Amino acid sequence: MEAVRMPCIICAAFVFDCIIGDPQNPFHPMRIIGRGISLCSAVYRKIRVNPLIQFIAGFAVSILIIGLSYTVTRLITWGFYRLNYWVGIAAEAVICYFLN
Repeated sequence: MEAVRMPCIICAAFVFDCIIGDPQNPFHPMRIIGRGISLCSAVYRKIRVNPLIQFIAGFAVSILIIGLSYTVTRLITWGFYRLNYWVGIAAEAVICYFLN
């Protein structure tokens, strides 16, 4: 069953994309991630320090955004899998569709 899970999720996300198209709303995950990056970048760029500290701050922002994105997605899918296996697969397909 596990060997079929990921291809099913990817195919379902592809079908969603073909039928529905790209979602156009302000709560699209990529827009939220982009706003987070812009906000964090604006904060550390206001501080006039040497380029090494800006590089380290940019690296920290990258790790923060990637970590938060993974954690939120993992918690959402975990919650749906706790409800039912097939509900979890459907949730992963919808998440893959939105991250298209």
